[in-house]
Amino acid sequence: MEAAWVNILMLILILALIWVWKKFNSLWLTPKRLEKILREQGLRGSPYRFKVGDTKETLKMQMQAMSKPMNLFSNDIGPRVSPYDHYIVNKHGKNSFIWNGQTPRVTLTDPELIKDVFNKIYDFGKPNMGPNIRSLIPGLAMHEGEKWSKHRKIINPAFNLEKLKNMLPLFIQCCDDLISKWEEMLSSDGSSEIDVWPFVKNLTADVISRTAFGSSYLEGRRIFQLLKEKIELTLKMRGQRLVPKRMKEIDRDIKASLMDIINKRDKALKAGEATKNNLLDILLESNHKEIEEHGNNKNVGMNIEEVIEECKLFYFAGQDTTSVLLVWTMILLSRYPDWQARAREEVSQVFGNQKPTFDGLNQLKIVTMILYEVLRLYPPGVGVPRKVIKDVKLGNLSFPAGVEIFISTILVHHDSELWGDDAKEFKPERFSEGVLKATNGRFSFFPFGGGPRICIAQNFALLEAKIALSMILQCFSFELSPTYTHAPTMVMTIQPQYGAPVILHKREMEAAWVNILMLILILTLIWAWKKLNSLWLTPKRLEKILREQGLRGSPYRFKVGDTKETLKMQMQAMSKPMNLFSNDIGPRVSPYDHYIVNKHGKNSFIWNGQKPRVTLTDPELIKDVFNKIYDFGKPNMGPNIRSLIPGLAMHEGEKWSMHRKIINPAFNLEK
Repeated sequence: MEAAWVNILMLILILALIWVWKKFNSLWLTPKRLEKILREQGLRGSPYRFKVGDTKETLKMQMQAMSKPMNLFSNDIGPRVSPYDHYIVNKHGKNSFIWNGQTPRVTLTDPELIKDVFNKIYDFGKPNMGPNIRSLIPGLAMHEGEKWSKHRKIINPAFNLEKLKNMLPLFIQCCDDLISKWEEMLSSDGSSEIDVWPFVKNLTADVISRTAFGSSYLEGRRIFQLLKEKIELTLKMRGQRLVPKRMKEIDRDIKASLMDIINKRDKALKAGEATKNNLLDILLESNHKEIEEHGNNKNVGMNIEEVIEECKLFYFAGQDTTSVLLVWTMILLSRYPDWQARAREEVSQVFGNQKPTFDGLNQLKIVTMILYEVLRLYPPGVGVPRKVIKDVKLGNLSFPAGVEIFISTILVHHDSELWGDDAKEFKPERFSEGVLKATNGRFSFFPFGGGPRICIAQNFALLEAKIALSMILQCFSFELSPTYTHAPTMVMTIQPQYGAPVILHKREMEAAWVNILMLILILTLIWAWKKLNSLWLTPKRLEKILREQGLRGSPYRFKVGDTKETLKMQMQAMSKPMNLFSNDIGPRVSPYDHYIVNKHGKNSFIWNGQKPRVTLTDPELIKDVFNKIYDFGKPNMGPNIRSLIPGLAMHEGEKWSMHRKIINPAFNLEK
């Protein structure tokens, strides 16, 4: 009995020592060995701290960064969304490392090394994720090796551009619904302050629900709502090991619902009744083809459990990326209204007031430039983690198995050595000749990752963003609300921490005001031209004609002519009586005419306001004027004068002839 107990105790002791050794090895010896290898190659970083590494400092800096917003006009989001990485790179240089618990994580910013990491998928795999994260981002995103290759091959056709082209009506329908909601929220003046962030998230969730499940859209939407709830629960329970009861209920509900939808679509596909215009139908069709091509070997294709996991992935692949791209685009176009106007003008030229078309979307050069620049400054994520599967050489560096690699999207996208001194400024024109020219052929732009594992839904995201932005620009202009707080933060993606309140203005209302203002401007210009013509051009033209015939008079004075001088001389003349024995009444009763004739001669002219008035004294010419009543009419009198001297005295032409004929007998001598 004693010997048995001794053996048991010895076994326990041995097992305890093995456990202690393993723990000591994983928590101290291995980290210190890896640290030594990295430092010997010139890589620098903080010294390893037992078990926790840099976790505490990372969390502390994250909390500090999130506690205060950024400058509204700054795009330097690195220190806020990835503060510890930013701090370490500034302190130790671009090729530095931090400690992710017991694992050293090397930050890469060299484009050539990054390109190699993305391409060598069998040397650099996905890092180990906790069970909660793996349950959130399932399927293709987490698979490795042959399983990844098989799934990628089967899923690829679902995100092919030609297949997505058939889904265009679904994209447009969802965008129409969004615009209708916004229109209902507008005030009477056609504007409203709206936090567009939740609406954009709902739009992209709506789009992926329709495009993923087709006629089962409502059930798909409910599933994605459950996935959204699961994400929120997961983020709340960071660090906890116990899985809440609600989480298990959500998983069961999602699995049962997806199983039901998949079975129905699978039966419809086999019966030839599937529409094949949604992601699930295309995925199932591709899966069946793969199985048939290998002699109906079901081990080659995906089983029902795997199809369920890929359906969950649709949510993340098609929703998160597009929603953050759209919201940051609206925020930046609100800050840069000149680019908003240029994008709207291009959309107007390509589509007019019509719905977007697939061919038209490919013609949107300015919109594409803007989306690329938004993805450069505000990529969906801060970076891409990878783990070294086996000892590998990368450039001049050698990485042992167990080291993690972090490809910092933010640091590379904002690097002034790669993008110039204006790297942190919003300048879409840098993409005017495409990505290759903008990057000078370097691998320095990778918002969707790169290599064979590049985001499978990048075509989907860009297509949806172009359609949504085009339709929003057609219907609204927008500006940032004074209540907007610039606070990018990293959740699952880089999101606006306090939402995105903007002031929307209905374009029809704006167009109506523009038309009214244009009409007012045109009428004003017409009025101004008429005034200029009557007050200056016509008087000067008439003056020129008279002077060319030898007639003389005072030069035309703008608008008033000789009015002031005429009135002045009249007042002077009337101020004193004449000589009792003089009959020379001209200088008193018509002083200005008398003055002009004496100065310029008998055939001269004066200015009656803007009209030249020629004084005639030649009896023959006077006789002609009196006789040619249809050539020389009555001058225009003001309404007051016309009311004083009405009737025959003011009539002209046929009306005068008729009235004169009728009135003549009244003044006949016989009468």
